[in-house]
Amino acid sequence: MDSSFVLLCNECVALFVCYFCIELYTNIIVLQLRIIEAFRLLDDDFMNMVFQENIDAVELLLKIILQRDDIKVLEVVTQKEEKSPPPNGRTITLDIYAVDSAGKHYDIEVQRADKGDGYKRARFHSSVLDSRMLEAGKNFAELHDSYVIFITENDVAGAGLPMYHANRVRNVL
Repeated sequence: MDSSFVLLCNECVALFVCYFCIELYTNIIVLQLRIIEAFRLLDDDFMNMVFQENIDAVELLLKIILQRDDIKVLEVVTQKEEKSPPPNGRTITLDIYAVDSAGKHYDIEVQRADKGDGYKRARFHSSVLDSRMLEAGKNFAELHDSYVIFITENDVAGAGLPMYHANRVRNVL
């Protein structure tokens, strides 16, 4: 066998391997892009990756939702577990917990399923937040404002609105 022929075959094999590697690499990239395209902020794992300790992103999210420009977030924790005060009380996991420069506390919940999105769940989350704000012996006037925000995939209230407000108010008779 002629050595130039062997060299040519080796080059062909090398070219084939490179082409195969390029095809494989391209297919892997396409598959990864499809996976990334399927991610949405309503997915817990992806939401956690995006917002964990990302003060700027949480601040922007709160400014958009609350339509306020004066929010300055100081702290962000994702997947923060809180237990309600009674013995054997229910534990909740706050998807995104934030505190701003005015001392306001925020719980942002991301919910894909329609089940469990009710006002009572929001009320419970709010009560757990409140119960954690005051140490024993502190005055109730020191209780900071708190916001519980549920971002849902569907219109769970069913009135066709993009946003609903549930206010805790004091009625004076």
